[in-house]
Amino acid sequence: MLDKTYYPGLNELRALAVLSIIPGHIEQVKQIFTLPFSYWFPIPGKLGVILFFVISGFLITALLLKEKSTTDDVHLKNFYAKRILRIWPLYFFIMGLSILLINTVDIFQFPIYSSALYDKLDTTNIMLMLLVMPNYMGVFIPYAAQTWSIGIEEQFYLIQPFIIKLISQLWVLILFMLLIIFLKEILYTFTSIKNLEIVKIVRPWSIYFGTIAIGSLGALVCYAYPNFVKNVIHNRVTQLITFLTFIAFLIAIFTSHKEDIIDFRLHALLFVIIVINASTNAKSLYNLNNKFLDFIGRISYGMYIYHIIAIVMAIKLSTCLSDYFESDIVLFNISVYILSIILTIGISILSYRYFEKWFLDLKRNFQT
Repeated sequence: MLDKTYYPGLNELRALAVLSIIPGHIEQVKQIFTLPFSYWFPIPGKLGVILFFVISGFLITALLLKEKSTTDDVHLKNFYAKRILRIWPLYFFIMGLSILLINTVDIFQFPIYSSALYDKLDTTNIMLMLLVMPNYMGVFIPYAAQTWSIGIEEQFYLIQPFIIKLISQLWVLILFMLLIIFLKEILYTFTSIKNLEIVKIVRPWSIYFGTIAIGSLGALVCYAYPNFVKNVIHNRVTQLITFLTFIAFLIAIFTSHKEDIIDFRLHALLFVIIVINASTNAKSLYNLNNKFLDFIGRISYGMYIYHIIAIVMAIKLSTCLSDYFESDIVLFNISVYILSIILTIGISILSYRYFEKWFLDLKRNFQT
């Protein structure tokens, strides 16, 4: 079942993930700039990140399992080289751009946050940034705060490929992923036994490591139990229940106004069922085959990195156009949303063609 290097449907899911993140951040930026705001979008942006985590865990694990079954090995040098070439250029670019330029320009400065950035950017935070551990930094970096999720993924993949390389028994790999999934509870147990500072530092992020592990577990299940996947996960009843449960989760979030009222790992469990069906089931109810979404999915990493810049630009432009709107808040918001999407896509296309692609082409030198 996991005998491919390309899985259809994943780009479309990436597109939905990044598009679900943007509305919440538009309202968040409006709030920071003391503009009228409303968190109206029914899907919290954090769920878009969780979907990214699940897709990543599933795809990378599937590719590693395929490589190991084909070559009887996992070539770590190639894996990390390709990972660095895909992730690091944009990560360090947005960090450098945010710290050295954007936050120094008056029109782009975030109230309070931009000035506080330089007061708090000490040696420890700089080292954490350089080590791709932004989730542990004690400073909010306007225009680069979204990189916390990149840190989570890079820390997960610092260890996971080694495990797949060294361990041949699938049941042991599954057990390892289950330990990561329940890492939050394990760390809580450790804290109750002994008050370890490192545990306190890692614990807040453990649930996100768990969501990536759920994606990885999905790939392992596809590899080890293909009949179970075909008979149960591909079953239309399972797909329908998954969709209805997701809607129920959204209703619970919307009515409670708490995005984490449902454990993110439960969302990830639903997402991995959707991912497996979208990528391995030709008769999936989640058939998202669409050229536009496929294109958006291909540039989704850039969209995730640049969308805050685009949102601020959209707000500034819409503010300049406010005289034409005659202070109509509806027209102002329509302008902000349309410009945010257009500018995000436009900047990401330019980045992909003239910056990212140069590094992506280098990945050919590290094929297995």
